Amino acid sequence: YPMAATVFPFAASNTIFDRHVAGMENPSVLAAGRFDLAFVIVWLLPLLVLAGSFDLFAHERERGMAPWLLSQPVSPGRLLAAKAAARALLLVLPPVAILLAVLAAGGATSPAALLATAALVALYALFWLALALLVNLVAENAAQAALGCLAGWLLLVVLLPALALGVADLAAPPSSPTERRGCAWSAPSRA
Repeated sequence: YPMAATVFPFAASNTIFDRHVAGMENPSVLAAGRFDLAFVIVWLLPLLVLAGSFDLFAHERERGMAPWLLSQPVSPGRLLAAKAAARALLLVLPPVAILLAVLAAGGATSPAALLATAALVALYALFWLALALLVNLVAENAAQAALGCLAGWLLLVVLLPALALGVADLAAPPSSPTERRGCAWSAPSRA
């Protein structure tokens, strides 16, 4: 018999085979990681928002326009809120609309779940916009603002989750698959 399987390329990695259940894992795929919707939302959406808003007010400060803007009869808070709202329309709404379209095309049928997902992703993107705004309040120029936003992204998306995982692994080390198999085989039978 030649081994045959029906392969579905967009199925989950543990259910890729229709007729055969196999525990095969490709090392190159494991090394490259997964590129899925969660990766795009958690890792790439913040980079998009930060790249589009790192110079929210630092650009005006760097060019010497900040005193002119602040001398207008509009409060500084209102000015920054209007600039942030304009950036939010450009940087938050299109990704959320694309997300809704992708989920609807993928077969999502519950309008409540779609709206909840859209709201969570919008709040996540607005968090990163607020971070960019806070960095812009203390940065003297656009380069410092860009580095501050990048440092915030690295800290919150890369370093803190890795640190939390390391602490969790130290507190309760995971067992290896070999140990789990050994425990199942060496379990005493009750007669």
